Parts: sequence; C-alpha cells; structure tokens
Amino acid sequence: MVLGVAGLPLRRSLDLAVQAEAAGCDTLAAGEATYDSVAVCGLLASATRRTRIMTTVMTWARPPVAAALGAITLAEIAEGRFALGLGTMPAAWSRDHYGIDPGRSVSRLREYVACLRGALSATPGRPFFFDGEFFKVREYSRTWPPPCQVAIHLAATRPRMARLAGEVAEGVLYNVIHTRAWLHDVLEPSVTASGRRIERGAMLRVVPHADGGRERALEQARIAVAPYVEVPYLADVLAHHGWSPEAATGPALEELVLVGTVPELLGRLEPYRELVDWVLLAPPRMLREAEMEAWYETVLGELLPALRVRSAAARLESAS
Repeated sequence: MVLGVAGLPLRRSLDLAVQAEAAGCDTLAAGEATYDSVAVCGLLASATRRTRIMTTVMTWARPPVAAALGAITLAEIAEGRFALGLGTMPAAWSRDHYGIDPGRSVSRLREYVACLRGALSATPGRPFFFDGEFFKVREYSRTWPPPCQVAIHLAATRPRMARLAGEVAEGVLYNVIHTRAWLHDVLEPSVTASGRRIERGAMLRVVPHADGGRERALEQARIAVAPYVEVPYLADVLAHHGWSPEAATGPALEELVLVGTVPELLGRLEPYRELVDWVLLAPPRMLREAEMEAWYETVLGELLPALRVRSAAARLESAS
C-alpha cells in the first residue's frame, strides 16, 4: 500500500502504517509526488517492525552517491526491510524541474544503477571510482561499512525500461499507468528477455465504492488519470488498444484504474495473480481529506482482509 500521499497530513501515515502492518500488509511504499521519499520511508520504517518499506520511484534527481547514502540510511533504520524503488520521470519534469537532460534515459539509468551499486559497496578501505559517460566519481569512501545489501527495483512503463530491469535489477515495479494487456503483451516479455527471474510488482490505482457511489468513484478515477494525458508513455499504452490519449478519461478509464465495490475489485485484482508477484495499492489523486480517510478505511478494513483470505485459499489449492 502507498502512504505519504497528498490529502492527508503526513503524521497520519504513521498511524496508517501501524494499522497496515497489523492487517498483514506486505509492503508499504512512498513516492516523491508530494513528500521526500527518503524522509517518509524513514518514518514508516520507524513505525513498523515487519513490513517491507520501499520507495516507489526515487528519481535520478539525486546524484548516485546521494541516493546510495539515502538507501543505506533507510536500510539501517528498517533493519534490512528496505528496498529501493528507482526510476526516471517524465522528460518535462527532468528538464524543467531538475535541469536534467532526459535524453537516452535507458542508458543513463543503466549507468546510474551501476554507479549507485558501486557507492553502496564502498568501504573505508576500498574507495569507489566510476568513470562513465553520465556520471563520474573519484575516490568515494564511506566511513562505515554498509549494514546490508539493498535490493533495487526499477520502475517501468515502457518495454526498454522493463528490459533494463530484467537485466540489472532485483525487481521491477510496473508504473500505475498500464493495462493488463500492456503488462501481458509488452512489459512481461521485455522483463523476461534476459532470462533472469526477478521480482515483479504492479502499482494499481484502486477506487472502492459502496453501492450507489459509482459516479463519484468514476470522477475520482478521472481526476487521477487526467494529468497523464499529456505524458507520452500513456499514449503508448493506449495505442496498444487502438485508443487515443484522450480516451484515458473515457472508454479506457477502467482499464487504467480499478473501480468497483470490494467484491468487484476482488474480481478485477484476481487476473494480476498470473501477471505479477504482488500489487501495490494506491489511492486516487487529490482527494479531500475525508475521502482519503475513507479510502484507507475501506482498503485496510475490507479489501486487504478479503485479499488475504483469497491468497490463503489460492495457496491451499496450489498445495493440494
């Protein structure tokens, strides 16, 4: 489940993290759309004892050495429960917000991962050097050995980034902008092309509603999707179905966002069991505080317990 989102005070995420762990949530994650992901993950790690803590997408706005320092810090706070979700961002954000050249993004991220891993492994007696096309490091040495290994999961929406994850990462996190057909037909073959078996997760926007609440739920879904209409990778996903980007808030809406009552959502989530190892449930964007509270109440109180029951039944069936 995603925490640290707009619409709730950040301190509320600590209470929700405790509830989520008690409810059996496997992974709690934070992104960088609203708060700093390193700071939020540190708070979530301090509030929990068993649940994995993860950044959804720590962007390459940090230099690799700074990203390594953040990851090592979180790994120690979480006592080995931290995984680093790493990725790029839309080209306009890289260029206009951070002054980063977004060109050749796959090559840049490949080098970024290599440089970050080198910084993670640096020790007082073994300084790290890196002489790449995009990044250069001279004699970086940590004052203390890293506490543990940090798994890297690359965020992916397009096939080239998915292929890179399959080649260099421990896991892939499919971006929230996807359809099941896009995962099955395009991204999964790209991830497995290297022949390596890595962990696969998918971030899903889920909008539960009670009977009679469908129209407001669809409105919430449209608000969540609308900002991506101008982002090129949404056009790629929809073109796979023969749709234009404008279809995102119309005919394609419920391919991009799961909308329904809890029983309906259980049915919508079931096919993901064959596609990925786990799903990361995310709320719609820009909800009012009362609606955001209601989202977490429904997910933690109804949807997550129902998913756990189904998962246990599936394991029993598989074992038999």
